[in-house]
Amino acid sequence: MSQEFKIAIIGAGPGGTTFARLLQVYQQEQQQNSNNRVVLSITIFESDASPSCRSQGGQLDLHADTGLAALQAAGLYEEFLKVARYDAEALQIIDKNLVVALKKPGAKKPPEKSGKNNSAPDRFGRPEIDRLELRRILIDSLSEGTVQWGHRLISIVPSEDGNRHSLEFENGRKISGFDLVIGADGAWSKVRRSIIDTGENGNPIYAGIAGYRLSIPNVERNAPDVCRLVNRGNLFSYSDGKGLTAQHLGDGSLYITASSVRSEEWVKNQTRKLNKNSINKSSSEDEDIKLKETISNNKSDTTESGVIEELLEYYSDWSPSLTDILKKADRDSIGFYALYMLPIGYRWENKTNYRVTLLGDAAHLTVPYAGEGVNAAMTDSLELAKAITSTLFQASSRGGKEIDDTDVEKLRERLGLAIKDYEEKMFVRCSLIQEVAVGMMKAMLFTEGAPISSIDTYVSWV
Repeated sequence: MSQEFKIAIIGAGPGGTTFARLLQVYQQEQQQNSNNRVVLSITIFESDASPSCRSQGGQLDLHADTGLAALQAAGLYEEFLKVARYDAEALQIIDKNLVVALKKPGAKKPPEKSGKNNSAPDRFGRPEIDRLELRRILIDSLSEGTVQWGHRLISIVPSEDGNRHSLEFENGRKISGFDLVIGADGAWSKVRRSIIDTGENGNPIYAGIAGYRLSIPNVERNAPDVCRLVNRGNLFSYSDGKGLTAQHLGDGSLYITASSVRSEEWVKNQTRKLNKNSINKSSSEDEDIKLKETISNNKSDTTESGVIEELLEYYSDWSPSLTDILKKADRDSIGFYALYMLPIGYRWENKTNYRVTLLGDAAHLTVPYAGEGVNAAMTDSLELAKAITSTLFQASSRGGKEIDDTDVEKLRERLGLAIKDYEEKMFVRCSLIQEVAVGMMKAMLFTEGAPISSIDTYVSWV
């Protein structure tokens, strides 16, 4: 008789879906072993109502030894290659007068491969993929019913002995009996707050950068000069503590951010102005967190008039070729955002006896300037999936006898040690990633004369 082991994953982002996919792959491999006595029951609970209910943002570059390695382990690398955009690796870093600090061409096709490792990720390639495409690949790979949409977590409640947890959701559902809960629920993780001590502040801090995200649909037709400037890749322009970036997405649109160094008070005032009809006027901690979550998760769309004009005034001394990006932006698709981060080296003492843990931004949120966020989350997923399955499957496969309460207790103990080891290694690995990301942000937005004066520092972090 097999022992069911129930795992709840909170969040259907790249980290949570990669983790679920890996568990399902490893379980399928183990089913060939008739002596295995543990069966994983895996469910993802996602607050979004559907996969397409909000913008997923720009594009991502997946790295061979992290994000692509996770896709390879998940059996999804070939699917990735069907939509990967090697030409989108093209990168320009320029100043407000179009002076080039760094220029890198994109590839016209994937690097040639030969031999048995024909499907292995290219060690030196960093192909781009739209966030929406990556989410589609991962969700489509999961067993039917794995993702439960429209489930916003309210609380996690431990059982009397602490070995299992119940989940309470905003939609009124309460689901019990989970042996393990994984928080892949992003910056403002409710799961994170359940594993740290009550007196500890586990909330992210403002990183000092805020601005707007915009879009130009069908940029080749609607803004051909801008299209040529971006060159199907990434254009990053910085000067005077301001940034204007543009990414050419696979659907033909241009994803734009116009951001700069701003005070936290400015962010609060701007956010309340833009969300005046949907945000409670109270100043409670929960309301404040909800406000910050709205603006850091690409949910703060605005129809406020005058945003483009405000930006054109703000960037008035920038090259007309760059301000043309703002002029051509769709006025009906503007969102406000601010960047938050967990302190470099953030760690916790897990008070749940390792029955609950975290991955991705929930564990080590940082700023996006190193392009490592999704890669770190997918690496977390790979390492955690291996830790869990190797512990449960190897420890339970000997002998073929029925599993009893003593065996279950031993499994939990071993699993706790494996998760503790995963967390300790993640703290070290991701502290370095946080340091790099913040260093690159400071080089471009907090250094006088950037990007020309600071490009060597920026490149040294890569």
